[in-house]
Amino acid sequence: MLLHLISFNIPYPANYGGVMDVFYKIKALHGQGVAVTLHAFQYGREAAPELEKYCSQVYYYNRPTSLFQQFSSLPFIVKTRDAKLLLQNLKKDNAPILFEGLHTCYFLNHADLKNRKKYIRMHNVEWQYYAHLAKMESNILKKIYFKIESKKLQVFEREIKNVNGLLAISKNDTEYFLEKYPHISTRFIPAFHPNEKVESQAGSGAYILFHGDLSVKDNEEAAFFLLEKIMQGVDYQLVIAGLNPSEKLKTKVEGLKNVSLKANVSNKEMNSLIKNAHVNIL
Repeated sequence: MLLHLISFNIPYPANYGGVMDVFYKIKALHGQGVAVTLHAFQYGREAAPELEKYCSQVYYYNRPTSLFQQFSSLPFIVKTRDAKLLLQNLKKDNAPILFEGLHTCYFLNHADLKNRKKYIRMHNVEWQYYAHLAKMESNILKKIYFKIESKKLQVFEREIKNVNGLLAISKNDTEYFLEKYPHISTRFIPAFHPNEKVESQAGSGAYILFHGDLSVKDNEEAAFFLLEKIMQGVDYQLVIAGLNPSEKLKTKVEGLKNVSLKANVSNKEMNSLIKNAHVNIL
């Protein structure tokens, strides 16, 4: 079986939630004999030869993120993934297409793809997610951006009406799409991940681990909540590990004796941290 998979970013290294789901999904499909043609938008990450082990072909596309892209009725996360070369490559055969999130759906209803089987992996109810980001954000310009993007995403979501199926990552999202789009086949498929067996060590670990993409406002706020509301008076060490922590978070951690911050760790180091933690906080 052949399958086109369009990823919002390069899914390797698989070191945060979104790309982790994509990468381990590709591995699972490869293990089932599916020949995956991967289309990945490139920004902030290098091309990854590791992906060629599990994909029959890998294409990379530039994602322009200039402010000019904001002057569109389309959501920014969609408009910045409008690579014409992507459409040309999708037209090379008639294989089904899996779109990873609304982000990758610019060509979803293009006339040249009218007769193709199309599925969307829903990582969030995106307009709700961006509305939540707007509430959490203190920077006024970012807050305005998130509010506008939420409204655009709510409108753009209607474009999914003719897809063959939705693959929701959470039960709450599954219920939302089943209720709003009852004519679309929607299934709950939990996040793909590398943990096929229990590898935690016997006995007690020496620390509590919180890990995630720390550049995401939700995750940063969760880290601050742990520091300010949970760790006060707790003797255990807390390790916060993840991508691109802010200066604000770094400064907060510096003054705490029982907290350490590990930024941009490798997959190997992250797996070791998870394995040896006494408590993992997700």
